[in-house]
Amino acid sequence: MKTGKRLLTIKEFCYVARISRTSLYRHLKSGEIPHTRIGSRVLISADVIDLIAEQAGESKHERTE
Repeated sequence: MKTGKRLLTIKEFCYVARISRTSLYRHLKSGEIPHTRIGSRVLISADVIDLIAEQAGESKHERTE
C-alpha cells in the first residue's frame, strides 16, 4: 500500500481496507488487528494492510499494478 503515511487513523484504515468501522472495531477488540493508542486516538500501522492482503492470498505483484 502506498499512502505515504506510516500510521493510519480509523477512518483511513477503513477506506483503504474497504471495511466498516464496526468490523474494524470488532477486529481491534479481538486483537486480530494490532494498533496503538496515542491519547484518545487509535492508530494502525499501514503495514497491516499488506499483511492482511498477503494472508488473503494477494501477491505483492497484484498490489503494484
